[in-house]
Amino acid sequence: LGRYYLFAEEGRIDFVSQGATEEPLSMSASMERAEALLLAVAGAPTPLGAGGQAMVLVGQDPEALAELPRGAVLHRIGVDRWKLPSESILRLAGRRADTESTEWLDVASTDAAGKAAGKALAPEVADLLVSRHHGGPLFALWLEIGPAAEEIRRLRLGLERAPLLSPRFKARWRGAETFLSGLAGPWRRLSLTVHDSPPALWLRVEPQPEPETLPGDDVP
Repeated sequence: LGRYYLFAEEGRIDFVSQGATEEPLSMSASMERAEALLLAVAGAPTPLGAGGQAMVLVGQDPEALAELPRGAVLHRIGVDRWKLPSESILRLAGRRADTESTEWLDVASTDAAGKAAGKALAPEVADLLVSRHHGGPLFALWLEIGPAAEEIRRLRLGLERAPLLSPRFKARWRGAETFLSGLAGPWRRLSLTVHDSPPALWLRVEPQPEPETLPGDDVP
């Protein structure tokens, strides 16, 4: 398994494998522009399925309990793409994923918001998939922790109202909510890159920004 190192600097924590030389690429500006809370990019096959694709999730109004997860899957032409979040439920409701091709990738989305996020991130995702052939990441993940925790909470509340779902299934969502909510207090975002040539891992967790101090706030 090799050696791993833990670094803490300016409130940020890095967990790095021996031999890792490339820090996680910052995608915060691109994700903010796309209003995305999660981006996962697979340059090679994973337990989720074939490589050459990515998944984007976007948030929504925390009070919209009846809505399903929103997002998009971006994939190379000919790749057996991942399922969208709640795609099976969409099919039961007679709805199909919306599919559109961009200059770089095909984008399958749950709705207009998912499509917009997928198309906005398509150039960066395409660059990552191309870089895979030149030592780019095997897998990469970016997560905006606070927004993701809110989305999981919203979904969990909606699932609690579904009578046909098993208690074990609901318990997994409650566990995910508890885990992310705990992280969301001190931490703002998480990024992870995994390479296989040579094998390397770099996990970074960034802190929440310090609250702004207004003139007079420090006066007793």
